[in-house]
Amino acid sequence: DVTNDTNLDYVKSVINNRLSAGGGTNTAGGVRLSDNLFSQGSANSAIRRIQNRYAVLLTDGEPTFGCNTNSTNVNTIDKNKGDGMNVSWQYTKDVETAANTMVNSHKVDLFAISYGLNGSIPNGKNQTVSITSWLQNDCYVGTRPADKGGASDVFMAGDSEALNSAFDSILTSIDHSGSEGEAVSDVIS
Repeated sequence: DVTNDTNLDYVKSVINNRLSAGGGTNTAGGVRLSDNLFSQGSANSAIRRIQNRYAVLLTDGEPTFGCNTNSTNVNTIDKNKGDGMNVSWQYTKDVETAANTMVNSHKVDLFAISYGLNGSIPNGKNQTVSITSWLQNDCYVGTRPADKGGASDVFMAGDSEALNSAFDSILTSIDHSGSEGEAVSDVIS
C-alpha cells in the first residue's frame, strides 16, 4: 500500500538506491512477467482480488533483448535473443506484444516512465518513432485510462526529482480513479 508514507518512502529508496544500469534491457521480459502476475490468479491471491489494475513500466534503456512473449512464468522471463547492446524492431515488437496482452486481455492500466532516455527507436513495424510515441501508441500506455483527466501516462525523467514527480503524478491519477487495495511488487529484485 503506497498510500502509507513509510511504504512510499521505501519504494522510492529502492528505485533511487538499488537500481543500476548495465548488461542490456529486457523490457519485454519485464512487461511479460508483470502480465503473468496479473493473469495467473492462482499464483497470488492478493493480486487476484485487485479489480483496478495498474502497472508502471520503468525503463532506463532501449530494448536490447527479446524474450518468449508466450511465457507463463511468474518468477523470471529469460531473454532469448539480442546482444544487450543494440535495439532491434524485433525486440520492440516483443514489448508491444506483451503490453497489448496485458492492457487489452487482462485489463491493466499501463503507465510508463523513461528514465534518462529520449530520442527515437524502431517500433515493431520497423518505423522510427520517438520513445514517447512508441510507449504511448505502440505499447498501449494509457489506452485504458480510469480517470486521468486527459493527462499523458508517459513520463520522461532525467533525474531523481523528475522520477519522484512522475510517481507522484501516477499515484495522484490512481487515487483520483477511486482505486482501493493497491499492491506494489518489485519484480526486479
